[in-house]
Amino acid sequence: MDLIKICVTGGVSDARKVGDAGKLKMTQDEVTAICEEAHKLGFLVAAHTESMEGVRTALRGGVDTIEHGSEFDDEIIRLFQNNPKSLRGYSALITTISPALPLYALPPAVTKLSEVSMQNDKIILEGMIKGAKQAYENGIPVGLGTDSSCPFVTQYDTWRELEYVVKYISVPPEQAIYNATIGNAKILGIEQETGTVEEGKYADLLLLNGNPLETIRVLSQPDAVIAKGHFISHPKIKKMPVIEEALEKITL
Repeated sequence: MDLIKICVTGGVSDARKVGDAGKLKMTQDEVTAICEEAHKLGFLVAAHTESMEGVRTALRGGVDTIEHGSEFDDEIIRLFQNNPKSLRGYSALITTISPALPLYALPPAVTKLSEVSMQNDKIILEGMIKGAKQAYENGIPVGLGTDSSCPFVTQYDTWRELEYVVKYISVPPEQAIYNATIGNAKILGIEQETGTVEEGKYADLLLLNGNPLETIRVLSQPDAVIAKGHFISHPKIKKMPVIEEALEKITL
């Protein structure tokens, strides 16, 4: 799968004043030029975008996915649903609560964030959650991501993003699981290869000792993993104790 990712806006770490997070870093003409050239080659374009104007600029330019997101207005909702400049005629939202939530919810002694960064992170987090709820309400395709390698986001904790989606965006567990599997596959255009348990697709399975539709957290302790047909019994996950301890203290 080939795609291009661009940063239409800045983020929390580069903002120097409260309210500057998500400030535009690219013009609509620049976004349009990138999307046109990428789409000629059949590449999707993903856009790091963390403000309403950033999302608008990115969608007007023809990006295929918005990574992170913000609150939407009517024009933005229409552009998600019908985006003539995108590769497939519509755009999707990829939610990422995992990086923003800990930076807001944990004390600065743990996160090492300044007061300005904490306030900006709160603005971004609230906007992402509002936008995600609007996406579900308006039938916009929603995928699930983690922004792994950000502070307090690991490669092995994808299940936490599902838990956050259930808790903070108020979607049922089955919807969160759908987004993480076939939903993501459809957005990436690889639904013929993976995303569901069907003949002819990759044998990618997670075997659990519990029902994630009742408690999504059972995803954190798989009894076995099958990856492209390779069976791994009782996988041993090398975790980061300091990060795990901090994340378990979030009570929002």
